[in-house]
Amino acid sequence: MMHPTPQSAPNEAGRMRALGFGRGLMTPRKEKEPDMNRDTLKGQWMRLKGKVRQQWGKLTDDDLDKIQGNAEMLIGKVQEAYGKTREQAEKELDRWFEQQRSGERKTA
Repeated sequence: MMHPTPQSAPNEAGRMRALGFGRGLMTPRKEKEPDMNRDTLKGQWMRLKGKVRQQWGKLTDDDLDKIQGNAEMLIGKVQEAYGKTREQAEKELDRWFEQQRSGERKTA
């Protein structure tokens, strides 16, 4: 059995880039900027659920109940409902998060 050596094992940032998280959700936030990210989605699911429903109208109430703020599940459901690749669904979610961030800054 081959065990990864420290040199061959990617660090967390490298692993995330390899999974396609170069920007958006994984971009470090600036000081005092609202932290609209995957943790926020989970923590504020009840408030954001309606906005998710507006953005991705093909998702059913059952889908939204199962997602419960889990960004990975949301990405998968968007992929499935809209016939997108995982990368496309992630980028779409990143753009949506950015729009939510922009909206929060305007109202703050």
